[in-house]
Amino acid sequence: MQSVKKVIGYNPETGEPIFEEPQVEQVSETVPQSVQQVNPMNVEKRVVGYNPNTGEPIYQDVVVGPKPPKKSHKGLIITLIVLLFVLIAAGLTTWLIMSNKDSDDSDEPKTEQKTNNNNNKPSNSGSGEWESSYEYSEDALKDGDYSGSLETKANIDEKVIMDKNDVKITAKRIRYRYENTYLMLVIENNTKEDIIVRTNNFTINDILVDAFMYTDISAGKKALTYIIIEDDSLVDSNIKTISNMEFDIEVKKDNYDSETLFTYNNIKLTTDAKDYKQEYAEGKELLLEQNNIKIYSNGVDNELDSIWGKRMLYFIENDNDFAVKIYIDECEINGKDLGWSASMSVEIPPHKKAYDFGYVSESNLEKYNIDNIENIKISFNVYKGEDGNDKYFTSDKIEYDA
Repeated sequence: MQSVKKVIGYNPETGEPIFEEPQVEQVSETVPQSVQQVNPMNVEKRVVGYNPNTGEPIYQDVVVGPKPPKKSHKGLIITLIVLLFVLIAAGLTTWLIMSNKDSDDSDEPKTEQKTNNNNNKPSNSGSGEWESSYEYSEDALKDGDYSGSLETKANIDEKVIMDKNDVKITAKRIRYRYENTYLMLVIENNTKEDIIVRTNNFTINDILVDAFMYTDISAGKKALTYIIIEDDSLVDSNIKTISNMEFDIEVKKDNYDSETLFTYNNIKLTTDAKDYKQEYAEGKELLLEQNNIKIYSNGVDNELDSIWGKRMLYFIENDNDFAVKIYIDECEINGKDLGWSASMSVEIPPHKKAYDFGYVSESNLEKYNIDNIENIKISFNVYKGEDGNDKYFTSDKIEYDA
């Protein structure tokens, strides 16, 4: 017997009738669970038409393909956890090795460094090993091809110049190489912390010069280093032979704050040219003599410098028992009042001298229409102490020709 299909609606797009499917007995078949998990069907209900009587949508189950198996991150998570533990174990091992190394360094015997003469390598029985950046070398102490301005290569005897708070400094010799001059030093850091050693207020023949040192040394290490003396400064200061040197040492912590641990002042060295006579104020015009301060004119430099512009040169003596700082107060050049457009700042240690200068920048020269410095009216502010906060005096205005 032929079954009759019942129309239950019409397709909204084609108008074709939609027939009710005949009821077919469903045979239940048990599917193994493992098969269901591997290839479960993805069945969706889709609208295939609408009931003409009620307008309700008519749904039909549509197979759209097997569901993809769910991805498990369990293996990846386990791998990451294992890798994390490996990294922690490696870091802990490195830390233990470095801790043992530091302990070994701090337990080294700290005996006095022994030398036979200026050119012999110090014994390693001193404060630990040599700092890798400043290892001892015989060649490092030797002179080289010298093209500097000094006429005589004066030198010193080896001398311990500082031994304080477990930091020891030995002056080895003066080295003349290329155009600069170097005071060679061995610094022993017998402390348990890294330090920085630097120099301040360096004078040669009682004249302040540009000299620099900034040496970092690890705990329990030692370094062969130097103070470099700029040759241009020797030329500006009319120094042709080193007769004596004097300077301060500052020891700082080698950390973010660079806290000063201590200073050691007025270190003095005399060379084998101690009878050399340094010229100072000879031939210079005395501009000011007041409160143990003397200021001489040393001429002008009308060559335009890209940094300083044009310069008024001075030689200054401080015969006080304290340091002073000197600035320009008021200044007129060629009859034109520059206000604060002329600048100078110099700090001079007690009983020392300095060559320095006041300057007018290129922009201010153009502003005031000054081609060359010819006539000068100037006054000076003088302050006491290194901090420069204690006003000492202000001079009267002084007029002179360049």
